[in-house]
Amino acid sequence: MDIEWCIDSISNRLFILQCRPITTIFPSIPGIIPINLLNRENIPIQGRDFDKVRIRFIAQENFINISNAYIIVNSKDFFIDDALLRKIHPDKSCKGYSVVLIYPKRISGNIIRYFADNEIANQKSSFRTCQRYEVRTYQDKQSLKDTLQTIYYKCNEVSWLCIVIIQEIFDPVFTGIAKKIEGGYLLEIAKGHFVPKGIVPTSQYILSDDYGILHKKEVTQEYSYNISQGAVIKENCNSFISIDSISLSLIIKKLSPVLSTGNQAVEFGLLLDEESNLLMPYLIDMVNDQSNNELDSKLLTEGVISAGKRTGGQFILNQKIWNRIV
Repeated sequence: MDIEWCIDSISNRLFILQCRPITTIFPSIPGIIPINLLNRENIPIQGRDFDKVRIRFIAQENFINISNAYIIVNSKDFFIDDALLRKIHPDKSCKGYSVVLIYPKRISGNIIRYFADNEIANQKSSFRTCQRYEVRTYQDKQSLKDTLQTIYYKCNEVSWLCIVIIQEIFDPVFTGIAKKIEGGYLLEIAKGHFVPKGIVPTSQYILSDDYGILHKKEVTQEYSYNISQGAVIKENCNSFISIDSISLSLIIKKLSPVLSTGNQAVEFGLLLDEESNLLMPYLIDMVNDQSNNELDSKLLTEGVISAGKRTGGQFILNQKIWNRIV
């Protein structure tokens, strides 16, 4: 509602003058909007500043590969039908979708997010819920259309406007994190999704400013988390994670426009290009990271992964353990 009001200067009382349905910020184009630079002004202001929308503008401005995404704007009495979904054209690498409610941001204090299968291409129907910061799976199954309608029904209880983002999920060979450090770049790479959550070990590489390998520490990964047909699955991996120097330099070259500062951590995936047989990076996410600002390549090669200070005295809890440490 639009509510006009005034306060009487003498009595300090609040008076309601007029109420009417909101019209001034109603989205100009209800329906589905591909997220690209041409449609920037068509995306409602409530969704334009969402981080997963902004990151696609940044990627497109810098010619960095990123998965397709769409905004769906639902207003009162809006119905999600098959004709609407036919406007979604999956990339050949698309294996599913992440569906997130971005306006309102939360319902009953919770972020509303689903993983949906790529039923448009596969003619299958399933989704699982994934709660942020933890990997959990549920057995309910619905189509992408029904998932969107479910979100709309939940949203309609608390808001007259519902804005949802649908993001394609690829099935990369590897995923990783890249960051600019003093004297070069730091990369951490593993198989599967959710690598930034720290739930799987990563192979680490330090590259110089001219992309030479200064240091590497490669590991064997026992298991990985993957998103398949809308489900988050923990899979046995038992793979030695080793990335060649050409792929490492290609990652930095392709992502360099968004790796210019030391406080920008960039999440990326690697897809195998069938024509060139090279691992080609695509952008997944970007976050501001202040944790390693004091680190440089020298400290990292010595095994320091986080800078910090400690003060105070010592208290020995167990003399035998202390002797082994010393």
